[in-house]
Amino acid sequence: SDKVEVVVNQFPERGRFFSFQLGAQHLKTGNYCFFQNIDNPFTSVEILKSLYQYREFADVIIPAFKSESGHPVLFSPAVAHKIGGISETDIRINQFLKTFSIRKIELSESMILVNINTPDDYKAACIGE
Repeated sequence: SDKVEVVVNQFPERGRFFSFQLGAQHLKTGNYCFFQNIDNPFTSVEILKSLYQYREFADVIIPAFKSESGHPVLFSPAVAHKIGGISETDIRINQFLKTFSIRKIELSESMILVNINTPDDYKAACIGE
């Protein structure tokens, strides 16, 4: 059966790239990976399926709403493999991703763009204020 493994970054001061490395190191070889920002808790099975159907088109599949990039992002096994072998942690994820083939997929779900940084952002996202 499939199971989810939660990997916690005990050193958040090392940044997002380090968090991504930790997660990638726990993937089984050959698996695809969705990367979701913690400040955007909104995704759905439909969004995941929409992105996954394009997995063969590029190493990085990015959802977009009105051409603006959102989350979650789908990474190929090649991306996960390469990130696991990098010792640096101060790399910007978007710079790292530019070394791979990328495809944006236009979706109709605006929630892929949500960015919650304050209690007011949360309130607006959850109840539409």
